[in-house]
Amino acid sequence: MVGRGENLEEILRGFLEKNPDLKAAVVITAEGLPLASTVSDPSEEEELAASTGLTLTLAERASEIMKGGAPKEIILRGENAYQLFFPIDGQGGVSVFANSEAKLGILLYEIRKMVDSIGKTLEEGDV
Repeated sequence: MVGRGENLEEILRGFLEKNPDLKAAVVITAEGLPLASTVSDPSEEEELAASTGLTLTLAERASEIMKGGAPKEIILRGENAYQLFFPIDGQGGVSVFANSEAKLGILLYEIRKMVDSIGKTLEEGDV
């Protein structure tokens, strides 16, 4: 039997292998706790999970205030990288870190497919 986070980590690793512009990815619970990641340092994993949870919470609140509906994605563009956040219907979310040279349109398409796969895995209880 595959462990709780192993299915998710397998999805993340496969996604990163196909997309060389990606640096890391993390899946979090609705409470901001890490479920799976491609980060090897546990303290960095917890920090990324917490910041992802906070960003998703702030985006949801801002969207409520502006009556914009539930956020579908959040894109932070830094000087050297992108950080992309994707909520998963009340189950938490996914954060992906990419090089600034990444082709954003293609990357968003691929990430949406990965997020759908992660959402289905969470719904089925396969984690």
